[in-house]
Amino acid sequence: MIKFPSNFRIRNNSRNNLEPHEVFLDHLAQQREREIPESEHKLERPLPDKAYLTLLLGVLLVFGVLIGRSFWFQIVQGEEHALRAQNNQFVVQSIRAERGVIYDQSMKQLVYNRTTYRLVADPSELPSGEAQRIWLIKRLAEFTGLPSEEIAVKIETEAGGKLVLQEDLDYEQVILWETKREDWPGISLERQLARQYSNEGGLSHLLGYVSRSDFQGAAGLESYYDGYLRDRPGQRQLERDAQGRILEEVIIREPEPGDSLVLNIDYELQSIIEDVLKKKMEEAGSQEANAVAIDPRNGAVRALVSFPGYDNNVFSRTLSTEDMNEVINQPDFSLFNQAISGIGYATGSVIKPLLAVAALEEGIIDPDRQIYAPEKICIPHAYTGSEQCFHDWRFHGWTDLRKAIASSVNVYFYMIGGGYQEVRGLGPNKIIEWLGKFGWNQTTGIDLPNEGKGVLPEINQNWRLGNTYHLSIGQGHFSVTPLQVAVAYAALANGGVLYQPQVVNQIIRQMNGAQVVVREFTPIVANPSVASYENIKIVQEGMRQAVTSPQGSTYLLNSLPVTSAAKTGTAQTGRDNVYHNWIALFAPYEDPELVMVFMIRDVHDSMVAVRSVAYDVLDLYFSGKNDKFSQNQEP
Repeated sequence: MIKFPSNFRIRNNSRNNLEPHEVFLDHLAQQREREIPESEHKLERPLPDKAYLTLLLGVLLVFGVLIGRSFWFQIVQGEEHALRAQNNQFVVQSIRAERGVIYDQSMKQLVYNRTTYRLVADPSELPSGEAQRIWLIKRLAEFTGLPSEEIAVKIETEAGGKLVLQEDLDYEQVILWETKREDWPGISLERQLARQYSNEGGLSHLLGYVSRSDFQGAAGLESYYDGYLRDRPGQRQLERDAQGRILEEVIIREPEPGDSLVLNIDYELQSIIEDVLKKKMEEAGSQEANAVAIDPRNGAVRALVSFPGYDNNVFSRTLSTEDMNEVINQPDFSLFNQAISGIGYATGSVIKPLLAVAALEEGIIDPDRQIYAPEKICIPHAYTGSEQCFHDWRFHGWTDLRKAIASSVNVYFYMIGGGYQEVRGLGPNKIIEWLGKFGWNQTTGIDLPNEGKGVLPEINQNWRLGNTYHLSIGQGHFSVTPLQVAVAYAALANGGVLYQPQVVNQIIRQMNGAQVVVREFTPIVANPSVASYENIKIVQEGMRQAVTSPQGSTYLLNSLPVTSAAKTGTAQTGRDNVYHNWIALFAPYEDPELVMVFMIRDVHDSMVAVRSVAYDVLDLYFSGKNDKFSQNQEP
């Protein structure tokens, strides 16, 4: 080993002393480096000229692409992107006003608007980062009570536009949302309006409902007068920053509420009819019944009830398919307004006063002529020649027109309808012609959707005299609606004027804090003179005798505090001891202000139920009117 003196030092150019062991170590390092192959013993090597050129071209290419794209976006598509940025910055939204409401004739409000809120997601504005989106979905699940997986699937599968996460938020949710709105991008709260309907009075078919999706009328008055009731939306412009925060809101156009309806409906009468009819239906074991009340002086509809009905408010809520199926499958649920649309109803003897008018007008019978009415009349069968008999419900004997109406004498109407022995008879064509004059072969024109027009029989080569006899007492293959019967009886009550029934009386609008009438409906006369007043007066007297005579078919009504005239009807259904019961009446007799028609389907007792309905309704309604009149008089 080489030994160096302890004071031995080696100098270098940097003027730093080197220790001997450092020199030795450097010697060993150089020796080791010589043993390593040339390709491995250096970490850095100089690049050849070709590599420098390739690198330079690559850099130039990258910068060229960036400059080209910048030129494309800023120059070629600059205007389009500027417009998109403008659209993202400024958003125009619709402002909904309240839909018009509905009142009865005394301005009792029957339909209201209520404010609701729904939680909405805009998938295009949700966080793009996976972690942020997962966090937000978890928060939404906690807020709504919906499973996170369900919310995620809804968001991912939404094709475009906004996604409704929850309807009808409660008050606590709305308050909680206000504390979360800044932290939940893409989630917003939308204010909506929903309808609230009165659940009393059997008004569902009359009022109808609105569609939840667009808040437009879908049935009843809501549908028929949608153009008036619908609001006139306004517009507002929102300015947002890059994070979507609202900087400024400007109202472009103020919203205007829809017009409101004032009906001819008397809510008090409507409620009385509903209560009485429901009770009598239950007693009679019936599931279906209808009632119509019309003012014969102008055609104003005072009440219109159809059972079964439905709860209009169901359609103001969001229901699942299962919930909706459960609702519509209930036995007391029906969207079918049988009072104006129902077909399949023969009238029974309610047809007889109209047939009496026709016979008087055509000179078939003198009103005071007595015709002997046996318990049955018989004619030869058209095919076999054997005797075919048509029965009365009891023996009546000598009968004139007024008694025939009052006691509902079938044989009398067989004769004046189809003829028998010395009585010529109207014949089927004249009967149908006169029923048409009373409006039984056409719609009445009521201001409600989906009105039916009924079906009168077709006279063909198969028609026989027996068919005419059946038609003369309201039996056979024909049908009318309760509304058509009420319109016809209104003409009997007022002396011969056939009015078009009208539900709405006025359309009003809120202007400067006051309600202004923008349209008032006047009575519409469909036929100014169906028949002569003199002949109709005779028929009125017969209907009055039905109430005042102990043998009259509606003698029960004679004890009421109001005078009336009436006619009952029992229509066969083809099932043993099952009938459709009718009663049509007007009151007060001396100066009629109401025509009422009641019909109860599928009852086993021929007339008790419908008579008692008429009695109770007249008693409650007119007793209440008399009480109010007395209270308003000075002592």
